[in-house]
Amino acid sequence: MEITKLRIGTLALVVLASALLLGMMAQSAVASIGLRIQPVKISQTLEPGDSTKGVITLTNESDRPVEVYVTVSDFVPMAGADSIQFVDRVEGVTSVKDWITVDEKAVFSFKVGETREIPYSIAAPLDAEPGGHFGAVFFKAVDAADESTLRIGTQVGMLVLIAIPGNHLQKGEIRTFEADTFVQKGPVSFEMQFENTGTVHFEPKGDIAISNMFGKVIGHAPVEGQVVLPTSIKTLVEHWN
Repeated sequence: MEITKLRIGTLALVVLASALLLGMMAQSAVASIGLRIQPVKISQTLEPGDSTKGVITLTNESDRPVEVYVTVSDFVPMAGADSIQFVDRVEGVTSVKDWITVDEKAVFSFKVGETREIPYSIAAPLDAEPGGHFGAVFFKAVDAADESTLRIGTQVGMLVLIAIPGNHLQKGEIRTFEADTFVQKGPVSFEMQFENTGTVHFEPKGDIAISNMFGKVIGHAPVEGQVVLPTSIKTLVEHWN
């Protein structure tokens, strides 16, 4: 009886180990699907009726061939936060989704390690309303050999930020600013909350002046490179050493 119990216990351990191995293999299979995209964001100012062109560089970093699905959607900033919500189409006569044309098939095959230069164009209609308009171009990759109904994949995208001049407002304010009042050596961190109170996306630019205990300016910390969407509040962190 003791020998039988040992054999059953050994069999159970083998089954458990096999299940764990299969689970790890499944997770590895999912994690091996990947795309790399450049640029991840573009920002343009267009007059009504104007257009612009560009190129998206997409690379298949998966370990297998994939099928790529191309979609375009709108997005809206979440008021009072540093986040966005993707929607199929925003309310209005037209939206960024209508303005973007991607010169690629809606579904295409992508070889392992392949890189494609995908042209796109953005055309603002004559009746485009002044202010900020936002959208995204998405590329979703799924295993080309997967014939199941539920196909798991990965998705990357390029954010599109369009400003239409006219009766719009570019404005913002610093809600909070925090830093150590006295330090003996760097690095020194500065944290501020910036609120975009206008109607178009806004990139705060400037510099923070650092003074010594005698009031003499001894350095500057530049503030730039971060876009804040309308109604959004973004935490900006800068450093000086």
